[in-house]
Amino acid sequence: MKILAVLPFRLKSARVPEKIFHKINGTELCLRTLEQTLKTNANNLEVIAAVDDEKTAKVLSKLLPANNVILTDPEIPSGTDRVYTAAKLYSAANNIPFQSLQGVVNVQGDMPFLSPSAFELFLTHVITWNPNEDKILTPYESWPSDMDEKDLGNVKIACDQNERALYFSRYPIPCSREHSKNALKLHVGIYAYTPTALEKFCKSPVSDLEKLEGLEQLRALNHGIPIHCVKVECKPNESFRGIDTPGDLDWAEAFAKKDKA
Repeated sequence: MKILAVLPFRLKSARVPEKIFHKINGTELCLRTLEQTLKTNANNLEVIAAVDDEKTAKVLSKLLPANNVILTDPEIPSGTDRVYTAAKLYSAANNIPFQSLQGVVNVQGDMPFLSPSAFELFLTHVITWNPNEDKILTPYESWPSDMDEKDLGNVKIACDQNERALYFSRYPIPCSREHSKNALKLHVGIYAYTPTALEKFCKSPVSDLEKLEGLEQLRALNHGIPIHCVKVECKPNESFRGIDTPGDLDWAEAFAKKDKA
């Protein structure tokens, strides 16, 4: 059964307007992320883009067939809702029952150095799961030694002994009394959903915790949808770090040049 990887792109992002067209070492951020995703070697993987304007659609059509670039309403409230809408539109256009998909994977469109091999390893968990269950899967990395654990832009996960998420926060969790970063897990902006879980999530009301933390995944936990976590590791020239601030753009430019050195 097909796994659908959907990259949502929003032109007018709040913190860095039109960041998807910012060039990193000469290549647009959106094209870098899409190119890295397309390098993934996984059976039955189909990559599509969910966009909210014609300009973005035209740029992404350099790498994707026109039918794999799905135009969605700019007023859709979240990236997950945009992924759900695009997946439903793609399924209908290709006569694929939405519920027959093995999984729908939300790959945030601002990860220009995404690791194809680590993403492929992540997808092996999707290939083997029961697609008829309510289930979400997301990756995490060990906390980078050069990253500030107090930075609210970097999301942390606390898991149980079976690697199931207990909570997500922008604050350091679990809080180490020894002030050690070793206990922290850095959340990676990728989610795999079974079709039933994605539909249930998008039809559920926003939770109070989601509003407080500004984290969509807390809606799933609030409504009893389990989120399973899997550790991923990148090569030295790869990273799952997303671009959310002007400072992240500076980091990305330096990282790209280091890769070419």
